[in-house]
Amino acid sequence: MKTKNVSREISFEQDLDIVFGGERITQFSGSTLLRLVLAVKAAFFEVCLARGAKGIEFIIFDTPRQQDMEEVHFAEFLTKLKSLVSQGDAQLIFSTTEYHYEMASNDKEWRPEFPGDEHAMFLGRV
Repeated sequence: MKTKNVSREISFEQDLDIVFGGERITQFSGSTLLRLVLAVKAAFFEVCLARGAKGIEFIIFDTPRQQDMEEVHFAEFLTKLKSLVSQGDAQLIFSTTEYHYEMASNDKEWRPEFPGDEHAMFLGRV
């Protein structure tokens, strides 16, 4: 995830608090925290897929705001994550308002159909 200022020495405390070389995940902020949260969620999903965990067949991510992460880094993350889910026979779902992903042939895009104050919404009056 291109986080240069974070230790690769990772441990977990009893309450599942994640520690990076002595620094708790709660000590990070901004882009670094965002990258760590994405990486941790993807790592847990990877472990579930590798162990053949039944019942966990998809993962949902909310895309970061454009100012929080460089688009090229997010695109690299998506490419690696897509490879992971295709090998594990799983699905990857992203919710986004700003980022537009270049879809592959087996991807599907659902667009919201209801008007909203700032952008279209999936829920509304019928």
